[in-house]
Amino acid sequence: GLRGYEWLPKVQVNPNLLLRYDAKEDLTFSYNFDYYNEKINRFSPNVNLNPNSSTNTNNPTAQDNILTGNRFVHTLNVMGKINGSLNYNIVGSYQKQQNDIERFTTFINTGERENIEKEEYLSRQVFFTRATLSNLFKTNRFNLQLGYEMSLENGYGDNGAIGIIDEDEFVEGRVNNYD
Repeated sequence: GLRGYEWLPKVQVNPNLLLRYDAKEDLTFSYNFDYYNEKINRFSPNVNLNPNSSTNTNNPTAQDNILTGNRFVHTLNVMGKINGSLNYNIVGSYQKQQNDIERFTTFINTGERENIEKEEYLSRQVFFTRATLSNLFKTNRFNLQLGYEMSLENGYGDNGAIGIIDEDEFVEGRVNNYD
């Protein structure tokens, strides 16, 4: 009754970096880097006593795992003005995410681990870009903005690997959005 949690303990790290350069009054460059790391310990509430009848002792074990997630996001942005009034904004970003699971048998008395298996259960990559051009025909009653947005995402996942569903259901796919 002392193993397992209603709320899983985890450690998260989320540093970021922003660099900005004002090239001149009407031109700005910026780069943003975000990193996210998460480590979740799942200690099974089910314990196998693992009795040894010759010594009349127990060597309890449990099937535990650690979930680790990593995500990197790189974003580049250029914005400015043309002829002092026509605004432009161009953004491009690349994101990569990977989640892993490490399964093992824990000997509870000693904390030793055996039968360690590591597996990647989720991976995705996203390329995103957007550009806008505004104040094309600006008046007191009317303003026109043109632009596009595109997102290209591909990846795969295996929900069975982390016990969300009973069967291994490996799903691989691609989602593209164009606006």
